[in-house]
Amino acid sequence: MSVLVPTYNRPGALVKAVKSTLDQSRQPEEVVVVDDASDRSYEEARSKLRSLSEETDTVVRYHRMDTNGGACRARNEAARRAEGGILMFLDDDDVWEPHKIAGQLSRFADQPNLGLVYSGRKVIDHQGNMLYKVYPQAEGNLQREILQRNLIGTTSSVAIRSVVFEKVGEFDESMPALQDYDLWIRVACETPIGYDPKCTVKWQIHSESDDQMGGNPEIYQQAFSSIRKKYKSKFKRLDLLEKRLFDSYKYTSLATKYGRVSYKVKLFYALKSLMSYPTISGASKILPMPIWYLARRVYNRLV
Repeated sequence: MSVLVPTYNRPGALVKAVKSTLDQSRQPEEVVVVDDASDRSYEEARSKLRSLSEETDTVVRYHRMDTNGGACRARNEAARRAEGGILMFLDDDDVWEPHKIAGQLSRFADQPNLGLVYSGRKVIDHQGNMLYKVYPQAEGNLQREILQRNLIGTTSSVAIRSVVFEKVGEFDESMPALQDYDLWIRVACETPIGYDPKCTVKWQIHSESDDQMGGNPEIYQQAFSSIRKKYKSKFKRLDLLEKRLFDSYKYTSLATKYGRVSYKVKLFYALKSLMSYPTISGASKILPMPIWYLARRVYNRLV
């Protein structure tokens, strides 16, 4: 199996991410790093990666793009260069727990019909403090559920068969945002999906002034519109409640993005989310983030 790591201007974080793949109880055959034309030097990082690779049986390969094209183009490039039958994505600011690979490969072995396996994640801040956990909630035939919200989540939690990735057509680089969600929709329409219930990914979230998605919040409005248009025939098959769930998810996501611009706009979208369909996620956008994190930690202990 192959681990695919896009990176941009984070050489120190990259070394930690790759090290977490080599510290696995079941090591990968290869790690493919694609540098998305970073401005910062990666010479020291590459030297450390070579040293780490020499201590294991895993081949670590590094490729630098000529021009910056975004994380999804880098992921696609890494996938084209990968040789493994199973592809696992890892963002350069995330790390894996030691049994992440073994847990997901076990699911593939137990159920050969699965085309994608995702896992739970521990949400951490930039200092590595755990804020809360996100557990997987659905598996099997998710053709309808995936149209209501991105229940698979971050790419760092995903393992996918390379034949499925090639068949559904990689990440859509023409999308302004939500390329991962777009890909999960196509995968769910093609194959059953499974999950590893353990939280084996440490997923770093950034402040609203510097979150990992970044960019102009308006591009997310465009991306949601693109998804509705792209899968128009599939959305038509949803009932009214399912469509309202999608709207709630959309407005919750927009509340997060616009939180960096204006609290009033954030509140506007949070209320629209709750009016479409009340969810804990939508309600969280009204609360101050420290209170929300505390509530999530308490909830995780209870469940």
